[in-house]
Amino acid sequence: MSNVKRAPASTPATWHLKDPSTWNFAQRSIVLLDIIQDPAGSARPPVHAKEDKVPVYPVWRQHAFVLPRALPPLLIHWALMRYARITLHPAAAVVFYAASFLTFGVSLFKMLRRMGKHYGFFDGTSERDGVPDTHGWKVALSLLGVITVRPIFAAFAAYDRYEMPSVTWKTPIDICAFCMILDFWFYWYHRSMHEISWLWPLHRLHHTTKHPNATLGAYADVFQEWGDILFIPLLTWLVLPVDFTTWYLTTCYLLYTEASGHSGIRLYWGVPTTFFLRYFGVGMELCLEDHDNHHLRGYRSSGNYGKQTRMWDTYFGTARPRGESKESNLDWDHPAVTL
Repeated sequence: MSNVKRAPASTPATWHLKDPSTWNFAQRSIVLLDIIQDPAGSARPPVHAKEDKVPVYPVWRQHAFVLPRALPPLLIHWALMRYARITLHPAAAVVFYAASFLTFGVSLFKMLRRMGKHYGFFDGTSERDGVPDTHGWKVALSLLGVITVRPIFAAFAAYDRYEMPSVTWKTPIDICAFCMILDFWFYWYHRSMHEISWLWPLHRLHHTTKHPNATLGAYADVFQEWGDILFIPLLTWLVLPVDFTTWYLTTCYLLYTEASGHSGIRLYWGVPTTFFLRYFGVGMELCLEDHDNHHLRGYRSSGNYGKQTRMWDTYFGTARPRGESKESNLDWDHPAVTL
């Protein structure tokens, strides 16, 4: 472990260290939900030398985090229909599942904060960026959009109030397929914003953070927000129109991957829905360092445009080499645990 002095964050985020009476409503909400990246007075994370071994975070432990938090709303919905003979109106379903996403997201952000504090971060000599001083409302509204817009879309596209939630042998296959198809659309949409000069201003705000944290995953210009939250999932659903249960579980995994992918936690942390791609080619699977490197590089040289896999980056020549989590530096003997 290194004792090198940490470089300051690229995006100033000091508001949470000031008198709470100076906070606005958005900042108060972020603190109330306890999803602030680095609360005042919290312990500093460890700083590792780049050559230190990177622990592996097993995929089964990721599923063990997601499923006990994603399945209960579906079980409650099923029980209401099965035993109480209650069918949820689409408007009620939107409220119910938006609240479920909020609960899931808060639990996820807290877990990511604990993991980061314990295991440290990639490029650990630099501070991780927090919620910017001048953009508390922007971050809060972006997060609100993530948990509300998708349920509203699903209420129109996939929800049938008379269909009971059900999980079959086909559900995991559809989840994996949905994630890979979504990643194809996202890859070209994301790459275009980096490589077509007149589209870059639509994506520039998201790249003002060089060392992002989980709450900044949805921090972006309005065009990108709608693209990430609605248009890319809509294109995917038009190709693979899954049922509501599959859509809900998939969206929980998407939220999990989007948040963890912006956390920068120093673990070999693959995407649980597409990790199997590792066995079909070197570097086909996505891990946390890939998107961290993407943010460090910036404009035309970023690469690593995928969000759920590195399959399309590998096929189209835009995958970038890993540094700390390269294969020879992985510690498979001391796997990380969920905190």
